[in-house]
Amino acid sequence: MWYVIWTLARNEKLLEERIRSDIDKNLYSKCWMPVRIERQKHKGELKDIVKPLFPGYIFMDTDTPAEAEQAIDKLHGQTGIIGFLKNDGVYLTLMSWEREIIERLTGDDGIAGVSIGVISDKKLRVLSGPLKGMEQYVTRIDRHSRKAYLSMQLFGELRHFELSLQVVEKR
Repeated sequence: MWYVIWTLARNEKLLEERIRSDIDKNLYSKCWMPVRIERQKHKGELKDIVKPLFPGYIFMDTDTPAEAEQAIDKLHGQTGIIGFLKNDGVYLTLMSWEREIIERLTGDDGIAGVSIGVISDKKLRVLSGPLKGMEQYVTRIDRHSRKAYLSMQLFGELRHFELSLQVVEKR
């Protein structure tokens, strides 16, 4: 089952690395931080920057969340972990449709790349990339910064996040 670990923003990578190096591998099968590529213009050149897809969160696939949390708590002072997401003390697992969305956005490598789209009659149509077929979740587009802002129900509440979107044509 997939669980969400909440940590301080900008500590995600550190926590992921510490879990992989210091926590018994029998407690989990996978621990990762989904990332996104953000295409930025710097000195006239486009550069791809890697950023967390969900700042402040990493994911763990485990059958023993309580034991995993106890082991991770021992790292607390050095990683900024806040804890596993829970609802009334019950560990919050990701629903299968939430997992499918995250897997669809990030693919096998855990990286949400750049989507390419066109705007026709004020409607977005994504031609390629992780946003293809997910246009209904896009709430705003910033063509200048090449970003699509999304809103969807994830981890038990409405989440807002952004992905790279390059609009190649507007009609």
